Amino acid sequence: HEFLVDREHLSSLTVPDIASVPISIEQYAAELHKMTSDQLEAIAKPESLDDDQKDLMALHCKMNHLPFPAMIKLAESGRINKRLAKLKNRLPVCMSCVFGR
Repeated sequence: HEFLVDREHLSSLTVPDIASVPISIEQYAAELHKMTSDQLEAIAKPESLDDDQKDLMALHCKMNHLPFPAMIKLAESGRINKRLAKLKNRLPVCMSCVFGR
């Protein structure tokens, strides 16, 4: 592996650091070239979440950002609240996951 080295970090260039989520405008701007047009659209025009989407998002965060498709399978099997399975075509967008890719 090729590594990028600075005073504080040693990280592989081919493996992104998912622990670094941008919080400032400058950090967001630096990440824009890595994003798809769909991801940029979700940021530019955020949607309000309904109560079920809020519950799914809260659970997503509690489950260490488990991918939404995996969460839908858990809901369909009854391992988490089954009502969340109906969100299969209305998944919320997790900005932490978008920028963590």
